[in-house]
Amino acid sequence: MVEPNGHKWDDTDKIVERSTTVSGDLRDAFRALLRIIDAIERHHPDWCPVARSADTAHGGDVRREYFGKLQTALVSSMLARAFLAGDAVALKWWEENQWLGFEPDSEVEPLVAEVALAFEFTTDWSLLHEVSSITESALRDIVRSAHGRFGRATRRSFTSICARILKETNLEEFAPLFRIVRNVRNTVHNNGVFLPDDGQDDSVQYKGVTFGFTHGLAVRLPFRSTVTITHELQSAMYQIMESTAVANLSSCPASGSGSGPVTTTVTRGLRRS
Repeated sequence: MVEPNGHKWDDTDKIVERSTTVSGDLRDAFRALLRIIDAIERHHPDWCPVARSADTAHGGDVRREYFGKLQTALVSSMLARAFLAGDAVALKWWEENQWLGFEPDSEVEPLVAEVALAFEFTTDWSLLHEVSSITESALRDIVRSAHGRFGRATRRSFTSICARILKETNLEEFAPLFRIVRNVRNTVHNNGVFLPDDGQDDSVQYKGVTFGFTHGLAVRLPFRSTVTITHELQSAMYQIMESTAVANLSSCPASGSGSGPVTTTVTRGLRRS
């Protein structure tokens, strides 16, 4: 069976193998993220998040909150990958739960593989969109807090905001990475289809890897590339937060509580893993 965009449905063994590999990548990214959060808590205690309640209008300082939201996104993806490597491809689980109306004696393996791969695409794309969204939100919060140094967030495109911040922080080597984020972010209203205003394809080179975006087609990055982009992005954003131009801001409030960080108890437990 083949998807409309030409992707062949994988069998369950390939899905399990890939999920195991990607899970390892996610754990590496998560451990690196915990090291960043530990460093922030040690060196910038004033950035720590405020207490939350159901009617909290704003979160804490975005220079800390951003990484807390990345925690949530990575943990969600890790849980999804664990499901993909286990119950999602187990015929017994599907039959016992009678999902999709399966009958115990039905030949369901091809359908299970089809549904599992669709879930894998959704999981992968959800991580990429979530990371892109919270990154744009964080950068706009930084601009708002800089009182004009980076321009005005409400009147500038995401592209121009990235360019200005990277220039002011002397981190322009990350421009291609943020271009990938921009391209992903711009598909959110097009059901994942790349439809730039100029109608042209785009190709981004970052650290020796080419990321292609074809006009009129859904964006499909390799599964491991999604985690790689997330891993690279958290490092780039940490360098932005620690730059003199951003670290010296008197305050940098987050524009809403969002999903928030994983609780301290959960984080400490995962840190030991």
